[in-house]
Amino acid sequence: MSLMEFPSDDMMEAEQAPLLAAIEVEQAFLGTLLCSPNVYWRICDRLNADHFYDGLHARIYEEMTAKILAGQKPSPNTLAIALGSALDEVGGGSYLVRLAGASFNALAAVDHAETIRELSIRRELRMIAREASDACLDMKASVKTADLVSGLEASIHEVVSRGGRAQASKTALDAAGQIIEAARLARETGLQRGISSGLRAFDIANGKMMPGDLVVIAGATSMGKTALSQQIAWNAAGHFSSDKSGKRETGARVLAFSMEMTALQYMGRHIAQMSGVQTDRIEGEVLTDDEMRRIEAAHGRMGDLPLTIEDARGLTVERMRSICRRQQHTRGLDLVLVDHLGFIAKPDKRTQTLEALEHNVAALKGLALELDCPVLLISHLNRGLWSREDKRPQLSDLHGASAIEKDADTVCFVHREEYWLNKSKPEEHSKEWLGWQTALRDCEGKAEIINGKRRRGRANQTEVCNFDASKTQFYDLGARR
Repeated sequence: MSLMEFPSDDMMEAEQAPLLAAIEVEQAFLGTLLCSPNVYWRICDRLNADHFYDGLHARIYEEMTAKILAGQKPSPNTLAIALGSALDEVGGGSYLVRLAGASFNALAAVDHAETIRELSIRRELRMIAREASDACLDMKASVKTADLVSGLEASIHEVVSRGGRAQASKTALDAAGQIIEAARLARETGLQRGISSGLRAFDIANGKMMPGDLVVIAGATSMGKTALSQQIAWNAAGHFSSDKSGKRETGARVLAFSMEMTALQYMGRHIAQMSGVQTDRIEGEVLTDDEMRRIEAAHGRMGDLPLTIEDARGLTVERMRSICRRQQHTRGLDLVLVDHLGFIAKPDKRTQTLEALEHNVAALKGLALELDCPVLLISHLNRGLWSREDKRPQLSDLHGASAIEKDADTVCFVHREEYWLNKSKPEEHSKEWLGWQTALRDCEGKAEIINGKRRRGRANQTEVCNFDASKTQFYDLGARR
C-alpha cells in the first residue's frame, strides 16, 4: 500500500468521532410541538433554531415558532405551504404528517429540547477545539500564546453562556417565598446570604454585600480605599466556612484582581497588618528575631486562606470573566475584588476612554449577576475635589460618575479629614493654629465611611471608624488594636 492510500487524519477522526446529533430526537420533538403547540412556552427560553443539527428541522421550527407567536396553531398543511420546495427532498407535506404521528407527550418534549440544545453546544465546543488546535500550529511571531489562551477561553464562555439553561422567570409569589425562606434560614441558623465586610461602620452604612451586587469603593488619593477593600477581602476569606456539599455558610472564597500591586506587595501588606511589623521594614530591612517570629506567626495563621490574587496587567472584563468562571468551577467563588477601574483595559483600542469606562462598569455589573456573587470595585475620584474647600466626596466626584451611578448597587466613599488638615497645616503661633489643632484632635486616627448610593436601604449615611496610618488598617470604634 502506498502512502497515498493511507487515510488522512481528518478522515480517521471523522470515522471515529460520534455524530453529536440525534435526528430521531429532533423529529420526535417537532412532532410533539406540532400536536401540542403549548409545549413551546415551556422551552422557548432555551431553544432556538440554531440548535438543530438538520437544516430542514431548523426551518420547520422557525415556521412553527412564527405561527405560535402570531397566535395561530401550526398544522402540516399550513407548514407545507410556508416551506414550499424545501420539503421536496423528504417527500413534501407527507413528512410533516409523519412527524406528527411520531409525537410524544409534553414532558418528553422538554427532555428532547434539552438534548437538542446540549448536542448543539457540544458541536460548537468541538469546532472551537479544532480551531484552537489549528491556531496552535501557526508559529508566526504576531500570534502570541497569551492571545490564543484568551481567545479560546472567550469562545468557550460565549458558547456556554449562550447555550446555558436560562434562569426561569419567577412569579411574585415565588420571589416572595424565597425571601421569606432566606429570612427563616437566617433566623434558625444565624447564617445570612450577604457577606460582611468585617467592619461594623461599613456594614451599617452600606449593608451586607449581596450576590449580584456591584459595590464601588471610592476616595481621593491616600484615603485608604485600597486598604479597606483588601481588608474586606482578607476578612471574608479568613471567615470562610462551607457545609459538606461545599456551599458557602460564612465568609467568602475570594478572587482579587490586583492590577496596581503585585501579589507579593498585596500579601506583604496583609502580613504587616497581622504581625504589626511595618511593610517598609519587611520589604527593605533586616528584621530582628522578634519581628521575624511575628511575621512567621502571621504566615502560620493564614492557614489555607481561600484567597487567589491575579496580578496580571491590562486585563479586559472579558478576560476577567474567563478567569472568574475557571475559579468558580475549580475552587469556588463568592466575592470578586477589582483594583481598580482605571486599570481595566478597553474592550477595543479604538474605543474612547469614557465610552470604555461605561462599558467596563456595565460589564462588571453583568459579571456580578452572572456569577451570583458581589463584585467589589475600587474607583478614583476626579481631581476637581482638590480645589473644593469641603473635601468630603460626592457622587459627582467619581471618574465616570454617570456610568457608576447608573450600574452600581452601592457606592461607598472613604474620607479622612485628618489627611486634608495635615495638607493645610498653618504656621505655628498664627491665628489659625489653635483652631487647626482643635480640628485635628477631633478627627485624628479616624475615618469616615460615607454611603453615596444604596439601592437597598437608606443612602447618604455616614459612619465613623478608627484608622491606623502606620498599618493602613481600619478598626471599629472602641476595638482593640
